[in-house]
Amino acid sequence: RLRGSAALPLTELSSLSAPVWILAAVLGVRAIAAAEISGTIATNTTWSAANSPYRLSGSVTVSDGATLTIEPGTTVSAADGARFTVTASGRLLAEGTDKAGIRFTRAPDATTTWGGIIIRGGPGSPESRITHAHVEGNSSTAIQCSDATVFFDHLTFGNTGRPYLMLDRSSFVVQNCVFPSATGNGKSRTMSGSRFCRGLG
Repeated sequence: RLRGSAALPLTELSSLSAPVWILAAVLGVRAIAAAEISGTIATNTTWSAANSPYRLSGSVTVSDGATLTIEPGTTVSAADGARFTVTASGRLLAEGTDKAGIRFTRAPDATTTWGGIIIRGGPGSPESRITHAHVEGNSSTAIQCSDATVFFDHLTFGNTGRPYLMLDRSSFVVQNCVFPSATGNGKSRTMSGSRFCRGLG
């Protein structure tokens, strides 16, 4: 019997039928479902693993002065054609761990691919960081940077048909990343140690 505002474990929520979900909402039971995100993130925001997955129903922009923090273990899935953009004074901190990586992928119901991650910058831009993350299902370059300051560590990629990184005029550190072979021969290139370049970002 459901009463008041009692919370159900995620394992129980996942097995509820549609009528019970409706009843749970009426009675104030806390429901956990994919968060639909689109538009502009204008204030400091955290996407937590507990509320994952986050579904980009349209393009999302982290605007100037805002920081988006994505916690370890979080999945971000994007609808057809959606892009994830960080502006010149915005910041992305997507720092997974060895045991709890972050995944950027297309939405389960998507029929085409999404537009990838775009990080823009300029002189004095804050450093965006992506670590222990996997990017797949993208229709263009997985992570595109222009005039940005970025730190990438332990990244892997799923779409061998598109470039993995674009680092135009950017200051960057790239280390311990795995770049799959585009020839389909099963071989991958692993970047051990660090590669550093200082540009305009």
